[in-house]
Amino acid sequence: MKENGSELQSSSKSKFEDDSFELIDLLRIFWQWKYLILIGTIICAIAGGFVSYQKVQNFRISTILVLNSFKMIDDFSSKVTGMRNEEVESANDIFYIDSAANIKAAIELGALNDDLITYLSNVKNIDILSVPQFSIALLGNDNYLQVSCLTSDVKLGVNILNSLPLVVLKKYEPIIQALQNRLIHNRADEIADLERRLNFLKTDIASASKRINELESDKKALSKNINALHLQRDKILRNSNSIDTLPLLLYANTIQHIMSLSNTYNANLFNYVSGLEHKKQEVKMLDLQIKNHQKEQVALANKLKNFPYIQVVQSPENNIQSIETKTKLLILIGTIAGFILMLVIALFLDYVLKALNQNQS
Repeated sequence: MKENGSELQSSSKSKFEDDSFELIDLLRIFWQWKYLILIGTIICAIAGGFVSYQKVQNFRISTILVLNSFKMIDDFSSKVTGMRNEEVESANDIFYIDSAANIKAAIELGALNDDLITYLSNVKNIDILSVPQFSIALLGNDNYLQVSCLTSDVKLGVNILNSLPLVVLKKYEPIIQALQNRLIHNRADEIADLERRLNFLKTDIASASKRINELESDKKALSKNINALHLQRDKILRNSNSIDTLPLLLYANTIQHIMSLSNTYNANLFNYVSGLEHKKQEVKMLDLQIKNHQKEQVALANKLKNFPYIQVVQSPENNIQSIETKTKLLILIGTIAGFILMLVIALFLDYVLKALNQNQS
């Protein structure tokens, strides 16, 4: 038992001596190659600083876009259709060229890159091979897009972000054109309906005027007949010695009937004349409505043409941020890497020298 204990004690002691020797040996190597390690570490630190100095400075440029909505309702629709505002609102929509999420996805996936490169080349005379990667965030009520790009060329980045809304509008031009055609066509149909009503009234007025002329002509003929009957009756009364009541009664009844018919004509004539005046007033109102609607149609076309479906809320010129180069971090990384590298080289050189000495001995 005592022998086993002494063996364990001696083995642990020798192991401790080996560890101590290795640590001392490591310190010896560090001290022996201290200038190599120091110079190499300094060189690596300087290299890290040089890399940070030579690194191209990048800028983050941002712009904020808003998708404006076009309300496809107005006073024109309610006046023409006779619908209340609530009914008009339920019958029409608020129009966007597309959702902000879809436009965000299209930009981020590069669906507009080719169009953007073509636009910059043809319009701005800027030739580029690729477009910087865009970073987009939805703001507010999801109608606002914050578009950012990272680039070392500030002027190019500003031109790209300024051109982006125009390229998006160009991409959605068929949808916008379809909307404009539909709204203008609807207005044209409404004006055509008013013109049909106007033509119908004019035809009705012409028919009423003709009927008034006929009634006036018939009224004159009845008046002549009444005068002729009065003369015949008076003639009979003057020339007859004996009064025959039968002819006089016939004349009186005929005159009474003709006068009753004349009164009926007068009533009909009054109704036609009154109706004619009312229709003439209605024609004037329709003429005025058509002129106003035609003006509104032109105004609507101009509004649709110049409507800012995409609007720049914050221009990229006012939102340029420089990306700070991490010089201190690069120097620190170079220093640590240089120290470790030089230490490894020192260990390797020490091992090589020991091997050579052993071979020579």
